[in-house]
Amino acid sequence: MVARAALPIAGLGDFERARVTPDHRLLVATEPDQTSVWRLDTDTLAATVPFGASGQALAVSLDGALAATSGHEEPGPGPSSIMGEALRLWSLPDLSEIRCWRLADLGCRDIACALAFAADGRHLVVAGWDGVLRRIALA
Repeated sequence: MVARAALPIAGLGDFERARVTPDHRLLVATEPDQTSVWRLDTDTLAATVPFGASGQALAVSLDGALAATSGHEEPGPGPSSIMGEALRLWSLPDLSEIRCWRLADLGCRDIACALAFAADGRHLVVAGWDGVLRRIALA
């Protein structure tokens, strides 16, 4: 038996990637220019931030407490404003930014084509289009 429900997402754009947390409480979805989180028990929007994802760049940690996105950014206001491809670590469900890295500073020459959290939650693996896997230690 499969349970189905429609989420009220009227007015939002085209989603490219989506992940459900392992406990099935939250849905994290990305568009080219924003990331959103819904609470699946109440079908309500929990948070939205103006940072999207490129490639396959969305991951959710096994404990459902963290999300990671990577996407192209233009310079803008704020302390974590950067130009080019950026990797961001978010807390869930509020999408508070924990950390931001420039992919070029991690040695990536192009976009991240995949992101994955290690089972212990202490590392994030970034797969680049350059064919290299990079492991980032999370504090």
